[in-house]
Amino acid sequence: MRNHDIPHDELQWRDNGNGTGSWEIYVRCDLIGSVKVDIPSRHSDGLTRTQEKCLQLVRDLTPKMKPALTECLRKYAIAYLSADLDEDELSFVSEYASVPYLEHTDTPYVFLYADSPVDDEHGVCFLIRDRDVLCCCHGDESLQFNGWDNTAALDELAEDVT
Repeated sequence: MRNHDIPHDELQWRDNGNGTGSWEIYVRCDLIGSVKVDIPSRHSDGLTRTQEKCLQLVRDLTPKMKPALTECLRKYAIAYLSADLDEDELSFVSEYASVPYLEHTDTPYVFLYADSPVDDEHGVCFLIRDRDVLCCCHGDESLQFNGWDNTAALDELAEDVT
């Protein structure tokens, strides 16, 4: 089933069995259409203000961001493949985003996961902060951000790969 066939804007709690879990919601954005968003949380009583800002950030992704995403993908391709690819080789398709473990920071961060020929095996991941595309990294890179409110590590990731 593709994302566009699923009901949108219905927040669902997914308990992981140890008192924490994640919120799951499908939203639409102008950049890529339908997006599944995973928002880890320690509480099942609703999103925090910052998590709501992160979700709105996904909704606000626009086609105007495509050049910045493509440029970050180009930089990643140079680092990962040691090759400067042509524009037509720098494609990506995304239907999934996640919010880092944020509760108390005011700045919204989002990981936008994408399938791309640049990394067929793992895919790629774009880190977006406050509508700025910070970097493109390995698709599994975001999994290391399991500490709550670790925005310094997110910013460090962006500096390491740019």
